[in-house]
Amino acid sequence: MMMDEMEYYRRQFYVEAKEIIEKATEDVLKAETEPDNIELLNSIFRGVHTIKGSAGGFELEEISEFAHHLETLLDKLRNREIQLTSEIVDIILNGLDYIAKMIEDCEKGLKPEINYELIEKFKSFAIPSKESENIRDIETSEKIHKEEAISIKREEIPLDIVENLKDYYERGYKVYKILVKYTTDEYINGFDPLIFLKNLKSNTVYYQAITDISTVPPIKDFNPLTLYLQPVIYIATDLNTEEIKDLVFDETLIEIIDLSLQFKVPEEAEEFIPFEAIDKDVFNEFMIDAFEALDTIEKNILAYEKDNSLEALNAIFRAVHTLKGDADYIGLNVLAKFCHNLETLLERLRSGKVKRTPTIIDTLLKAIDILRITIVNLKTNKGYPSTIHQVESELKEILSSKEPLKEEPILSKETLPPEDTLNIFLDQASQFRDIIKIYLPKGLDEQNLKIILRALRSIKSSASYIGLYTLSQMVERALSLHEEKKIEDFQKELKSIEAFLEGLLSGGVKKLGEILLEDRKITEKDLKEALSKQKKIGEILIEEGKIKKEDVQEALQKQKLMETGAQLSSKVTVKAEEEIKTMRVDERKIDNLTNLIGELVVVRNTYEYLLNSLINLFELDRQFLRAFKDNLYQLTRLSYSLQEGVMSLRMIPIKNIFQRFHRAVRDIARKQGKLIKFITEGEETEIDKKVADMLSDPLIHLVRNACDHGIEPPDERKAKGKPEEGTVILNAFQEGSNLIIKIIDDGKGIDREKLFEKAKEKGFTFQSPDDPELLNVIFMPGFSTKEEVTDISGRGVGMDVVKTTVESLGGKVYISSEKDWGTEVTLVIPASIGITSALLIEENNKIFAIPIDYILETLKIPASKIRRIHDRIGIYYRGSILPCEKLTNLLYQKERTFRLEYDKNIELPIIVLKTRNGSFGVLIDKLYKKTEIAIKPVPETLSNIEIISGVSIMGDGKVVLVLNPEKLV
Repeated sequence: MMMDEMEYYRRQFYVEAKEIIEKATEDVLKAETEPDNIELLNSIFRGVHTIKGSAGGFELEEISEFAHHLETLLDKLRNREIQLTSEIVDIILNGLDYIAKMIEDCEKGLKPEINYELIEKFKSFAIPSKESENIRDIETSEKIHKEEAISIKREEIPLDIVENLKDYYERGYKVYKILVKYTTDEYINGFDPLIFLKNLKSNTVYYQAITDISTVPPIKDFNPLTLYLQPVIYIATDLNTEEIKDLVFDETLIEIIDLSLQFKVPEEAEEFIPFEAIDKDVFNEFMIDAFEALDTIEKNILAYEKDNSLEALNAIFRAVHTLKGDADYIGLNVLAKFCHNLETLLERLRSGKVKRTPTIIDTLLKAIDILRITIVNLKTNKGYPSTIHQVESELKEILSSKEPLKEEPILSKETLPPEDTLNIFLDQASQFRDIIKIYLPKGLDEQNLKIILRALRSIKSSASYIGLYTLSQMVERALSLHEEKKIEDFQKELKSIEAFLEGLLSGGVKKLGEILLEDRKITEKDLKEALSKQKKIGEILIEEGKIKKEDVQEALQKQKLMETGAQLSSKVTVKAEEEIKTMRVDERKIDNLTNLIGELVVVRNTYEYLLNSLINLFELDRQFLRAFKDNLYQLTRLSYSLQEGVMSLRMIPIKNIFQRFHRAVRDIARKQGKLIKFITEGEETEIDKKVADMLSDPLIHLVRNACDHGIEPPDERKAKGKPEEGTVILNAFQEGSNLIIKIIDDGKGIDREKLFEKAKEKGFTFQSPDDPELLNVIFMPGFSTKEEVTDISGRGVGMDVVKTTVESLGGKVYISSEKDWGTEVTLVIPASIGITSALLIEENNKIFAIPIDYILETLKIPASKIRRIHDRIGIYYRGSILPCEKLTNLLYQKERTFRLEYDKNIELPIIVLKTRNGSFGVLIDKLYKKTEIAIKPVPETLSNIEIISGVSIMGDGKVVLVLNPEKLV
């Protein structure tokens, strides 16, 4: 059971990691154009950091190690130690691609291999150029996977290796330095050191060979039977020293140095509770809950860092609090104590006593890494990581800091707590204001003072929780003044708090005269007299000696506080936005549900058919019949709602596909020295997930073709009078039930003359280069006009894939092009698959279905209105001529109808279809009804008949053919 749960979470990690990589790739491309945007670099760093930590948690050490090196490079970028260049962008993108490949290998059950060549490139870009000049890379044998050895003295340990070894030591591995002492004599006598190195590497999770290459002579003096190198090997492994010695023929040929002591924390011995000491059932449950809690914590720490979200901070606090309780319950005392210190810091962040800073965020992330490593180690009895004490000390240091409270930005929508909490606070604030307003004028005797102080302490706590730090500080000042016995100042501060609350609750600001009147400084008569004059009311009252200047200043201060409260009122009372929660569901479950909905539609149609049969065969009681019809209506309504709901589950924004192409365009532009602007439009247009998956490959072919075949080099464009920068547009929009995707470029276009000649060579017959069907030849298998095959295009495979895939989805591909001005490829695809509305019609006693989105209108007109127009028949329809044809002739591809053999007074049903070729009228025998149908794929025996797009089963069990109007007319 435990393994099943862990496998489930591992699969979830694969999905989330791919999403992180896609987002990071997008951010890298943005960062290339905005190199000073630190937030983008931080976002990329956080993504890779998350993958590294999660991979370590699931014991995917290869991914964790590789991500660690990429993370180091990103850290130097965001700290401005190195500058972002196009070369660094390339290497970061390669790193992200390789992590994606490693994840794919894991999904297939393969063991991912670390790309040490890329790691060395990360290191070379992370090191300042002067230092990197002193280091040269050499390759050892292919037998040890061509791993690069660093030119360095045997006594020195590079800092990056120290960091890696320390990291693995903290995960519970043993770390060693191994000196290889083979000489030329041993080598000549058959003792090959490469055999030992290969065996050693296969038993390690981290392996780095370092050697001094200065002993290698020039090629002319090189002797292949001489050993020139004596590498120093640094490893992290599960093996002990005796097991390592077993790997070598003669243990005197190596020297093993245990490096563990270098990384031990000189504190009290680490406590470890063996797995066996804990109840197995309780432990399994703890592990599952702990991993869920850690995912929640890490996600919300990143949200808290970005938006200062109080909701995210509360979620972190709750998860840590739960983890602390669970750890304490099963006896993990050190873990519980660590969580307690972390919880205390979170509580102070919530109350505003500690300010959020980058250092605190880094410490929180370190703490989560410690928790994750500890929980993983519990499974294998490896103990707590030694750095748990170090991070715990950092937590305590932050908690013991005496730094005064600094006000942070006041509330925003993102930092608001839930709406019900806001309402409770506003009710309390109203009570606090009334207490001050009632009891302050009565004097500060013991009883009144007790009531006011109790109210102040309550409002301070509530204001801190809600995030109103301005109010919290005002109350704190008032309490301090009371403790210092400064009664007069205490009373003034109470009036300020009252004014602030007044503005907060009312959302408005009182005028100066109203405040003076309310404070009994003036009478209503004084106010009216002052208002009758043109000067400011305060100046008038002072001149007439009715109030002092200090009274006006006090009232103005009160007014200002009301204004501050009023400004916050709109933010406090705003309705908190509902959090959109998502749930990951296995795609197969959605497919099964879609199939069930399709069967439900068939059942509903069967119910309707049986009911109509009962009505026709029997005289049913009217009330009884009405109950049946009401029930049919309810079944129809529910099945339609279910269908809509399930279909919406399948729909995703097409942005998920479009985002992948920015990288492809950038790479082609850099490789070919072109300037290309890539524009995506309609990214929020929704598409069925299954359709989206199938479209990914065709679209990448089209985008690559636009960049490779279409867009010209800058000098060529300039010579043509075009901007040096070419443009490729990827546009998506909905049209009826179809999704339209356009790929447009302003490049060289298609040379019809050249295409015509190439088509003739391939055996195609066209009348001239202007033949409207000529452009469609590029969709034929193996057809390409490109003389030179590149790694991007030119083999004539891609466009064939485009056409085949789109048509398998029931769609169509159209192309238009103008030489020297560009090309436009249009894909017309059903936005969803499965269930659709259709009109059932009858022709020659057979029932057919036509999707409702192709139908403009249905008509019944006298046969006399149908006229012969040139070589076909038609009608005058809404101010223009509408060509028509009998459905039978269209189905069986008979000759066109020149005249109708009908009585002129008979009314004939006509369906007006809307296709890409224009409107067209189809004459049929009978209009049947509109209904919902579940479309199934065309059987293989009918797959070559283009006019059929699918089949459906009706309520009476009959199979109905679904017609494709685009091919029909």
